[in-house]
Amino acid sequence: MDSKLLPWCETLGNDWEILAAPALEARFATLVHVSRSIGAYRDPKALLDMLANELHDVVQFDYLAVSILDRDPGFWCDYVFDMKSRSALVLEADVAREERPAWWVYEHQQSLVTSTDEIDLRNERLHAALEKYQIRSICILPLTTAHRKLGTISFGSKQLDAYSPDEVPFLSILAGQIALAFDNALNFRELQNKNERLGLLLELTNHVVSNLEFRDLLRSAATSTRRIMDCDGVGISLLDDDVTHLRVHALDLRFIHKSVQEESLLPIEEGFRRAVLRTGKPWCGSVQEARRLGMQDTVQAEVGMVCVLPIVSRRVLGLLGVVKYQDNAFAGDDIEFLTQIAKQIAIAVENAVVHGEIRHLKDQLSKEKLYLEDEIRAEMNFAQIIGSSTSLRRLLKGVETVAPTDSTVLIYGETG
Repeated sequence: MDSKLLPWCETLGNDWEILAAPALEARFATLVHVSRSIGAYRDPKALLDMLANELHDVVQFDYLAVSILDRDPGFWCDYVFDMKSRSALVLEADVAREERPAWWVYEHQQSLVTSTDEIDLRNERLHAALEKYQIRSICILPLTTAHRKLGTISFGSKQLDAYSPDEVPFLSILAGQIALAFDNALNFRELQNKNERLGLLLELTNHVVSNLEFRDLLRSAATSTRRIMDCDGVGISLLDDDVTHLRVHALDLRFIHKSVQEESLLPIEEGFRRAVLRTGKPWCGSVQEARRLGMQDTVQAEVGMVCVLPIVSRRVLGLLGVVKYQDNAFAGDDIEFLTQIAKQIAIAVENAVVHGEIRHLKDQLSKEKLYLEDEIRAEMNFAQIIGSSTSLRRLLKGVETVAPTDSTVLIYGETG
């Protein structure tokens, strides 16, 4: 038997053995089943749903929560399951991570079994959240693997004193298995995300070298970026001919924005657009700040993040804008990836501009050629000369050769 379980099992006296054995057997059966099942889940939310259904028979709880600290510091991600509704729960309380009991467990790597009456509830938002969901008892354990600290798993009950320290050894073993499962799921999602991002960059590169009609390319880039970044809106705008406005060339939005559409003109006199165009550096901020600085947004979301990046080649050509209605939406690697997309878009725009200039020159040369040919025919009146003899054709060929020049002398001979 696992050494972690010995202190727990030794507390059971002979009078309890008959009653405890079935419960102990059920818990170990659940532990084995969970260990075998969790490897098949690659999505954290689906994994939490499975755990809630499997664990409810051996652990009493009304709410099950897994809190994961993202690799980018400061991003605390919560997955919460409500057993009554059998569905995921979105926590509305905005409680700083340092003020949560789960953060104390994460920092000290110690389990916490207590009633909510014993928790320091000086934080009004935390107190309001516990009261709203009628949570009276909590048991929180760290989720840790041999490689890193992931976060915590929390059991919440509406009953008072629902958990005892005697249950911690079993739950600690369970938490170890769950930590491995979440670590695998997060690593799989991270690897999948990297592959999708590399695939998008490769797709953009292929479009750049094969498709010179950049309007379709820009629309494809906006759509793919929103899908891979899982954001709410992506827009690509380029400087207009008057260089006082940006023209929206591609727009992909999750919600309908009546104020901004493709071909809309955006002023650049002030705000974050002017700052990015002038400095050539990205700008990131909250949606409230972006609205104050001129962003046209009809979605009345109070939380979210906006990131605007310059599209730069030899000069600043325009802007790539991304919005996501979620706190801490963009981490450092997200900004780096968006910067790479902006660079690919810049190459596409430059190629399209150069191609347009070359096509314009070719059209101009073709028109000039036709004009000169018409002038030659009109001045020389070759159409009035009738004949098909060899000597006449030779003469007309010579005339055609020297007609475009101003020379009055025709030199014959080997070098003439």
